[in-house]
Amino acid sequence: MNRISYLDGFRGVAVLLVVLFHLGVINSGFSGVELFFVISGFIITLLILKEYTETESLNIKQFFIRRISRIYPSLLVTILGTLFLFINFPVYSIYEKVTSQGVFSAFGVENFYELFHSLGYWERGVKSPLLHMWSIGIELQFYLFWPFIMKYLLKSQLNEPKGKEKVQQWLLAMAVILGIGTVFASSYLSFNQMYYNPLTRIFSFVIGGMVGVVLFNAEKKKLKGQSLMISGLILSLSYLSWAYFDVGNLLLFKGVIIIFSSLFASLIYLAGVTETRIINYVFENPVLLFIGKISFSLYLVHMPVIFFLSSDAILKLTGVSLHSQNYVLQLLQFCFSIISALVLHYLVESKVKLRGGVPCLILVMMLPLITSVMVKNANDFRLFKGSEQLIEQRWIASEPIVIEGQENVLFVGDSWSRRTAMGFALANQKNSQVDYGTLAYGVGNGSLMDPHYYLQNNEKIGMYKSFSGYLEHWETALNTYYPTKVILEFGNSDQAKMVIDEEEIQVGDPGFAALYISQYQKVIDFFSRREVDIYVMNVINNAHQRSELALTKQSDEMNLIIKKVLKNNANKVQVLDIQGLLADGSSQLSPPMIKGISMYDETWHNSYDGAIYIGDWLIQELQQK
Repeated sequence: MNRISYLDGFRGVAVLLVVLFHLGVINSGFSGVELFFVISGFIITLLILKEYTETESLNIKQFFIRRISRIYPSLLVTILGTLFLFINFPVYSIYEKVTSQGVFSAFGVENFYELFHSLGYWERGVKSPLLHMWSIGIELQFYLFWPFIMKYLLKSQLNEPKGKEKVQQWLLAMAVILGIGTVFASSYLSFNQMYYNPLTRIFSFVIGGMVGVVLFNAEKKKLKGQSLMISGLILSLSYLSWAYFDVGNLLLFKGVIIIFSSLFASLIYLAGVTETRIINYVFENPVLLFIGKISFSLYLVHMPVIFFLSSDAILKLTGVSLHSQNYVLQLLQFCFSIISALVLHYLVESKVKLRGGVPCLILVMMLPLITSVMVKNANDFRLFKGSEQLIEQRWIASEPIVIEGQENVLFVGDSWSRRTAMGFALANQKNSQVDYGTLAYGVGNGSLMDPHYYLQNNEKIGMYKSFSGYLEHWETALNTYYPTKVILEFGNSDQAKMVIDEEEIQVGDPGFAALYISQYQKVIDFFSRREVDIYVMNVINNAHQRSELALTKQSDEMNLIIKKVLKNNANKVQVLDIQGLLADGSSQLSPPMIKGISMYDETWHNSYDGAIYIGDWLIQELQQK
């Protein structure tokens, strides 16, 4: 079948939306994935119809050979290349996640990993180079059953009177059932469970397939008001993408995606049966056609490029900081994504063609096998040493860490407290004048508020312990290791939205400050009764560059609360002004770089070197106070 030029234009739009979304340029760009799903259903159905009408049969084996030959060579190069780079230049906080995603991607089920293991795209800070493989997984799962459904429908209906119309009706009925099921499921499942679930995403493929049947052998014709209809569809799709494609918005699955996919399918239909200048000018211009032809390769490589070509990587490689020049970084990442896509497209995607079933079977089996071997024997594939020290997993987890010394210091709080404790321990190792012990009892998502759970993009994030459980936890540390000082570092996790007594509440809301002050007082009284020197840390500015200044509002609110706590306990506690330390002369920002040190990792916690910088400062503060 000849290449359909306007489909390349549609592919170009779809992949640009996705790439710009991952670059952080537009927030609604993940609507491009829905366009891809509709296009895939459309083109695959057209190919099936063409083969069936020419041969009066559908060779399922050849169907899978063509799909494997089209997808797997480029997929293999991308997954193995990404894993090789990640093993040699790892980010430890997501090491297990990325290697697991590699294995799941190799089996074509990465979406199921996201379904049960993470918040996917919606996690702040952490963006895996293989996360986007979820959509490839859903596409592969669609290919597993679609040829069988189409073969049955074509065999049973196509030769009947009005057979083509009957096939359309069957596909329409299937789309309606899937659409109703998706809307129904959205009342019971979370956004994450809906987003990565093949059953709630398959509607777009089916509606695309239905249009494929309608357009098959259809003649070009002129429709009254066709330009107006096409313009209206383009504007409607643009509006829906801008207005509703927000992360965590369950309205997408309550009907918006159904409408969006149906409108796009209608646009494909009009582009197929009419000849209008709008389609020619908008979707058949040279730029979109070029992007569309390399869209599969561009989709595969752009996420690894964004991950590895980070501002930190550029800083370490060139000494040039782009932390405050986000647009320059985005442009570089976009250009390198295009270059990488061209290399993959012309050296692999368009060159490697598998003809027989045996080579395809070997390739499908080889990819997960090699991936599993790489993950299991990572050290054998580690040829380079990254310039940054790895943060040990124990400092990321929530179990207590005990490094005893002559004078033990207890650290309690949230995940920031653990990084501070790590930096303190590392700084203490190189400081011969003191012998502090480090008792790291901070936990991930540690909270003073005793919430039932945090809310992050409609996901419930459970607590490590209850408030009373924390008191018992600390009591054990006091009675076992006898620390003389305790450093309280709360207020980072507690800026998140939380649920207490079935009510949502967040810093800045009425009643939050009074409750937080009351809870903090209980902690101070707890340690004061045990005659331990108490140090209270404030929180850093949330914004790291001027484009993020709105984020500082919550950290400012939290610091005002902490100031009241300090004022109420002026004779009991001493302040550790980490906000001032990391502001580095700025009243509103916490710059990513201080004195040539990259202060934060990909999770926006302290980096290895940043933690040592804080540890050195903390030792000086404890000696002076």
